[in-house]
Amino acid sequence: MFAPLPAGSAILFRHRPYLFYFLARGFSEFSRQIAAVAVGWQVYALTSSAFDLGIVGLM
Repeated sequence: MFAPLPAGSAILFRHRPYLFYFLARGFSEFSRQIAAVAVGWQVYALTSSAFDLGIVGLM
């Protein structure tokens, strides 16, 4: 699925600002996905409609 990292790319993670940037991007993406699930759960709890949940997921 993903291409393996080149052999010299491990040195990038020794650069402290890049490591912080990489971790922040990862946590940001994770939290965005958690929020999307939470919104879907809330919509389904309020409406009990799979159609409305699908519309929210589409948006």
